[in-house]
Amino acid sequence: AVVSTQSTGTKVKMQTFPEQYSKIWHTLRSTAQAEGIRGLYAGSFPAVLANVGESATAFLAYGRISIGMQYITGKSSHQELSLFSQAICGALSGCCASFVLTPTELVKCRLQTQHLTGSVKSGVPTTPFAMMVHI
Repeated sequence: AVVSTQSTGTKVKMQTFPEQYSKIWHTLRSTAQAEGIRGLYAGSFPAVLANVGESATAFLAYGRISIGMQYITGKSSHQELSLFSQAICGALSGCCASFVLTPTELVKCRLQTQHLTGSVKSGVPTTPFAMMVHI
């Protein structure tokens, strides 16, 4: 997550402000000049939290949903489930993981764009935890 933060931050800025950022290198250079190297890593901590939370939730949910699917289909183990049943388990676990991922992605995006929106000057929090409380 920390390695990919610059690319996701660049993507977020290009999507949010297309008239201001039309090219990748321009976005990276402008961000580094305006916000320093720290600006390139804005939203790193929420991104790591999002990845950990998403993975943990998806694995936990998949295991529990698989047990439920075994009960519904009358199978005694996960290996006996059909490919379709396993796909349903995966889709449902992905839905569960999105409940964890969406709020942390919002925090990450807000941290990555707050210098451009003027939120920093208006007193909006600049740390991940303060931003979560603010939202």
